[in-house]
Amino acid sequence: MLPNVTEVEVSKEKQTATISMDKHIALSVFQNALGKKYTIETADHNETAEQAKSWFSTYKPILLIFLYITVIVVIAAAEHTGFNWMHGMNVFMAGFFSLFRSLKCLI
Repeated sequence: MLPNVTEVEVSKEKQTATISMDKHIALSVFQNALGKKYTIETADHNETAEQAKSWFSTYKPILLIFLYITVIVVIAAAEHTGFNWMHGMNVFMAGFFSLFRSLKCLI
C-alpha cells in the first residue's frame, strides 16, 4: 500500500475502485504502483483544476488572521489624544503570538 492512502474500495461489478487518502497523490504514482497489467483513470475528478488555486484562496486564512489582529490593534491603540504606536505594537505582538501558539496546539 502507498503512503498516505487510508482506504480502498473495489467493486468488481462496476469495475471501479475508490481511493481515500490523507494527502493528494498524483495518478502517475498510482499507475506506477499498479504496473502495466492495470490502468487507472478518473471518472469525475479533474486533477489539474484541483491543483490550480488562486493566490487569494491559498493565502486567505493568513490574510484574515492578519486583518483581524490589525483591526484589534487599531481599536486598542486609538486614544482620545491620538494613536499610541507602542501600545499598538504590544497588542499586535500579543495577538500574533497568542493566536499562533493556539494554532500550534491544534496540530
